[in-house]
Amino acid sequence: MNFAVSNPVADLDEQFNLFGEDPATLANPANGLEVVTFNTNNNVSFRDIGVNAGATTLDGVTTVNFGAGNTRAGNDSVTGNTRAATFNFGNGNNAYTEVAGSNVTTTVRAGTGTDSVTYASQADWTAADTIALGTGDDTVNVTSTGALNTSTFNLVSGVDNIVYNASGAASITLTIDDNMVDQADNGSLLNVRVNDAGTLTNNAAAGAFTAAGVVSGNAVNVTIVGNAVIAGAVAVNAVADFIGGAGNDLFTMNAINVAADGTIIRGNAGADVITLRADVAGATDRQVIEFATANDGAAQGANTGFDLVTGFQTTVDMVQLAVGEGLEGSVDSSANNAITWITDAAIVFGTVAWPVGSTGEALLLTQVAQSLTDADLTEAGFVNLLSKVNVLVNTNGAVNAGGLIVAQGQTDTAVYFYGEQNGVAGVQAADIKLLGVFDSATLVAGDFQIA
Repeated sequence: MNFAVSNPVADLDEQFNLFGEDPATLANPANGLEVVTFNTNNNVSFRDIGVNAGATTLDGVTTVNFGAGNTRAGNDSVTGNTRAATFNFGNGNNAYTEVAGSNVTTTVRAGTGTDSVTYASQADWTAADTIALGTGDDTVNVTSTGALNTSTFNLVSGVDNIVYNASGAASITLTIDDNMVDQADNGSLLNVRVNDAGTLTNNAAAGAFTAAGVVSGNAVNVTIVGNAVIAGAVAVNAVADFIGGAGNDLFTMNAINVAADGTIIRGNAGADVITLRADVAGATDRQVIEFATANDGAAQGANTGFDLVTGFQTTVDMVQLAVGEGLEGSVDSSANNAITWITDAAIVFGTVAWPVGSTGEALLLTQVAQSLTDADLTEAGFVNLLSKVNVLVNTNGAVNAGGLIVAQGQTDTAVYFYGEQNGVAGVQAADIKLLGVFDSATLVAGDFQIA
């Protein structure tokens, strides 16, 4: 066969047809081609394995080798597969694209290089597919109109990035589990880009992304290219739009809805870094940081391991305690889904079981009244912070009494959960957990909600 790149008359598909490759055209289908191997160092690219202008062309091929042993260097690409097949790429920047609706089991292997595997539908990437990519910045691209759960995708290795482009009116949640992070080249961080262009509004059932199953030590780096699940209204969803795991996750808002937003990001445990996008539509352009439990930040008394939020715009963006979760239950002792604030004054914290005598559920320490510095907010032992707190806080000796303490520094604001551990008078460092620091933002009581 003439495989010359310069051949203007016939591409590879047509030349395979000339040689009667298609089993359906042969008197003896068993004589059709099953394995094709390219040993040239030229780049190889061909389209539509299985379908070409309505006619089958390579239906008999089950294995395509781009050089023996995956060592041949070349930037090769293949589009299409309508039957189960194996594609063994060599080193180089290779690309495989699965045709939409193929719904077959595919194996894609590649050597060192920047490789990509593209699925035109989330339904075509299944747990039965094998993706084994070598060292390099390798990517799986998925176009989705429905949910994709990768929790059982155990035949994947070497994928460092997942690009998830979602649309349509159905729930489109992308679920990443710990195994999907483990398989990346560095073994502990998976990069994910999510572009949610769906039309599902006020999504009460599920968000756009969750890595809740990822354990401490592993993390996801999520870039939010767009989030339209609540387009047209500032909605309060029953589930956060983007959910992290137990590791030190990163969330970056690259874009927000121009007319309205309400994107909810829940980092969960770990020292998460969340970067919000500049607001463009005033009070309707809200981004929400959600805390669910007292473990969503630093350990008791620790001044490391807390979340860091940048780009927060006070009176527009919100800090949310997830309703029905542990943190909300510990703070909202009156059980009315609202937070009772005391600012720079004496407060008596109660408990849900014993709210009698309590005067508030959250204490706000302003910078003007307390003169705390940004360094004081994360000082080891919180000495200066506690010197201000203990002038104002009383728990009546009730173990587990507590609530929120929000302290303004010179430019930053820190959010703590206070939970009395032993009923001893005074607040100790071991009684507080630093949930997060909001960089260059002076938060006020109106920036908090329960929802």
